[in-house]
Amino acid sequence: MTPFLLLFVALATASPVKRQTTGLDADGDGHITIIEVDNAMDLGEVLVALDTDGDMQFTVTEALQFIDHHYFNVLDTNHDHVISFQEIQDGLTLADLFAFYDRNDDGFLYGAEADRIIAMYDAAYGTAAVPAARRQRRQADGLDTSGDGHLTLNECEAGLNLTVVAYALDTDGDQMFTVDEALQFIDHHYFNTLDTNHDHMLSFQELRDGVTWPDLFAFYDRNDDGFLYGAEADRVYFMYNEVQNAAAGN
Repeated sequence: MTPFLLLFVALATASPVKRQTTGLDADGDGHITIIEVDNAMDLGEVLVALDTDGDMQFTVTEALQFIDHHYFNVLDTNHDHVISFQEIQDGLTLADLFAFYDRNDDGFLYGAEADRIIAMYDAAYGTAAVPAARRQRRQADGLDTSGDGHLTLNECEAGLNLTVVAYALDTDGDQMFTVDEALQFIDHHYFNTLDTNHDHMLSFQELRDGVTWPDLFAFYDRNDDGFLYGAEADRVYFMYNEVQNAAAGN
């Protein structure tokens, strides 16, 4: 047999090269299942990791890291050409994403099918010293006092004073929030509800008159189970960290 044929036979019979999926492909079989994805990943943490500019929304270009144009349009329910964390949380689950990637509907992701989920996993839980999606929560150990990974209303009330939060988020010191500034912690509809004088700004007084922790907690608790976790908790952790940074003079 010629050297060329020997090489051809060796390549044809060799085991396929497996992608590096350590931590995601728990059983090491080169295939990723929905159970492995669900056990290893939190969609909220992945979104935080992919949101490199920290604006809690994705342009079309940014969203193409994990979905396609059609899926973007489905999720963009207010048709503003960006998808917010809230729109993603309302319209997407890890199971939906898995089904989207599983093009041959065999219940496994492998080869090119797995590329995006692996990239998302690496972004959130990769080998960096402190993965971006985890860093926010590690800074907020003082908020989740029970350490169970869930936030309760009592923990939020005990750990965050809303007036202090307002001052921490008011980076220009005018004691007002524009729509863009307020989107750090509420959505457009909530803004319009609080903007009682319809000047397209929220004053500290309007916030004090219209927002309590039970109100805000209920707004974030989309599944009404009495706990905030995953994407539900992202804005609370963000507010907590901003307060800590302001106190530290950062």
